[in-house]
Amino acid sequence: IIGLDRSDQKADLCLIDPRTGQRRTEVIATAPEALWEWLAQLRQQHPEVRVGLCLEQPAGHLIPFLEAYDWITLHPINPITLQKYREAFVTSRAKDDTKDAEYLADLLLTHHAKLPVWAPEDSATRAVQQLARRVSCRGTRRRPRPFGSAEASGDQSVMLWDVDANEWKSQACRIVNRNMTLSEWRTYLGDRKYEKVCPELPGPGEPGWLLK
Repeated sequence: IIGLDRSDQKADLCLIDPRTGQRRTEVIATAPEALWEWLAQLRQQHPEVRVGLCLEQPAGHLIPFLEAYDWITLHPINPITLQKYREAFVTSRAKDDTKDAEYLADLLLTHHAKLPVWAPEDSATRAVQQLARRVSCRGTRRRPRPFGSAEASGDQSVMLWDVDANEWKSQACRIVNRNMTLSEWRTYLGDRKYEKVCPELPGPGEPGWLLK
């Protein structure tokens, strides 16, 4: 379980293991490449775990960024919900980002059945989103690995699109999970000799081919 409280320059995180109750807090930069690297590390540490993440609305580009990860369930909440929960424990109205991240994680831990679940894009859309990375243009000296096409945004970030044809083909095969039928091949490719687009999947007439 993760509670995430975001500000302009940083994101405060509270991570709770619901099996043991163990918790820890972290602070990372809000630059998209920093989030991308942190999530990659988290997944490497916990490859089989599904993560619930609670954050406060509005979340700007954060939700579209996070919903590309199908192993994360997002729980965006109304700011008033967090405010009321905070006021149950402290009388001061001063904002503490670290504590707010803890409150968000506690809310999800104790009231997960009542918190709204963000309905992500379908799996095909998520797969396409994973072919792009949004990176910040503000003060970074690091150069991300080359993608192929860049799209500028008004929030001082750039969307980098991977234009590697083989990667797009691999994503298409993962989405459809089959090869083209002979009819589809003739419709789109005419008299060209049939070949499997997805080499690792069965083609017409091969064992495991279920389409007629």
